[in-house]
Amino acid sequence: MTELELGAFLPQDEMRTPDDVFAWAEGIERLGYRYVVMADHVVGLDPVVHPQTAPFGRPEPYTTKNRFLDPLVLIPALAARTGLRFMTAVMPLPQRQAVLVAKQAATLAWLSQERLTLGIGLGYLEPEFQALGVPFAARARRVEEQIEVMRRLWRDEVVGIDGEYHSFAGVGLNPRPASGAVPIWIGASTHAAPLARVGRLADGWLPLRVPKHGFEEDLAVVRAAAKEAGRGDLPLGIEGRVQLASGGPDVAARRAGSWFAAGATQVSVDAEHAGLRGVDAHLEALAAVVRQVREARHA
Repeated sequence: MTELELGAFLPQDEMRTPDDVFAWAEGIERLGYRYVVMADHVVGLDPVVHPQTAPFGRPEPYTTKNRFLDPLVLIPALAARTGLRFMTAVMPLPQRQAVLVAKQAATLAWLSQERLTLGIGLGYLEPEFQALGVPFAARARRVEEQIEVMRRLWRDEVVGIDGEYHSFAGVGLNPRPASGAVPIWIGASTHAAPLARVGRLADGWLPLRVPKHGFEEDLAVVRAAAKEAGRGDLPLGIEGRVQLASGGPDVAARRAGSWFAAGATQVSVDAEHAGLRGVDAHLEALAAVVRQVREARHA
């Protein structure tokens, strides 16, 4: 019986020191988790200046008080200490220069022996774009061109692009990933156009809706777009996410099983905001989830 591929979401706000981060990563690997998911925001927002609603089921919006380590800086440190895989989820790609991200990702893939997955999205906080000097408008068109640029730079020795947002000729990356690619998974809203983008372009999908509550309908849109684009036979990775804060290890384990039954290829466990204090408490809760998932799979 194939094991469910389990990962853990890095609870950055609850890791108080660098040693905590390293101990957490080493601990989840010992427990049998295969990969780390890490969120990405370059800057936080002052809620007085930039009021916002809480995103994606979080209890509160991100602010300047939330800790965000740069994933492309953090991953090499964790890769040197563990055999885990790493996923950004999600990096707002339009905020960054595509050629530079391609270079960073190629280097990380080369150094880590292909343990990197880029989970990307459009980004939703306009003030964050403003702080980076990047236009917020047309980011959907820009991200599609960025994906093409990065994939060609990873694959080909010499690249030329004449696009709407990128124009260059006779350049290349060295080193490039040994496989000629870095997997790109896309986090998409529940609207038709973003879901279709997943089907047309992504190696994997980070859905927002859960099984029996909209996931199946969204998956049908993704599959239809993939078929229309001639990609219907390509395997699509699907990342499920379960939160400990919404019911504890028992509930998280059952929901992980539901994701697996619905077709997810991997599931990550998010223990932020679950009232846990310290690395040991996080690892104890994550141990309970992985144990119950394995027991259910082999029952």
